[in-house]
Amino acid sequence: MTWPNCSGQGSGLNLSVSFWGLESFGTLELTWLFNDRYTTGMARPRIVELDEVIVSAMACFRERGYDATSVRDLELATGLKAPSIYKAFGSKAGLFEAALDRYRSDVVDRRVDEHLRPELGIAGIRSFFTSTYTVEPLPTHGCLLTNSVIEFPAIEQDAKRKVTQGLGTIREALSAQLRSAQAAGEVADTVNIGSVADMLLVLYEGMLTLARTGRSMTLDFDRTIDATLQLLFNPTRQGAS
Repeated sequence: MTWPNCSGQGSGLNLSVSFWGLESFGTLELTWLFNDRYTTGMARPRIVELDEVIVSAMACFRERGYDATSVRDLELATGLKAPSIYKAFGSKAGLFEAALDRYRSDVVDRRVDEHLRPELGIAGIRSFFTSTYTVEPLPTHGCLLTNSVIEFPAIEQDAKRKVTQGLGTIREALSAQLRSAQAAGEVADTVNIGSVADMLLVLYEGMLTLARTGRSMTLDFDRTIDATLQLLFNPTRQGAS
């Protein structure tokens, strides 16, 4: 997906606008402060999709983190003023939870569906890992789930649950991929699928964190992935390359 920037503009005329897009929110009548450039000659309110607001907030939280993202940052990112944000989501925490849901469906679930398919075997695991730094240029803003783990004490309980569920989705997908690879003979019967899935999840989250540094660190992600997969699944050939 294309990530919006965590920036925007504000101030202007109060207008009532309808939001829709997520069943959990339904249709809401909110007040949005438009820029002056939107108000000239305008005869009726502009309708904005709730999805657009959530995606913009998601980018802001991903870039800055939950704690460092102010309500003013969210105003600039979404085009909404604070009263409208509170009316739609209840709080900054409520908007963050909506952003986590959207990130899981748009990024986590989509990446799992693309790479962790049974017919791809171990190659699918490799491409799943390389997607952390090939989908967008380095440095990235990392993963919203991973970034949220780093500041776990600062987020609300409901958000913690959503982050944990998202990580669980990745772990279960890795486990399923390993079981398929094991059935196809790519993984030895003696390999403990649960333990290896845990190891791969730790590596995956670590890579997403280090992706934020770009290439300022002397790391070769391709080599790291290949060495890990070789050690796990071809231990007798670990010195071959």
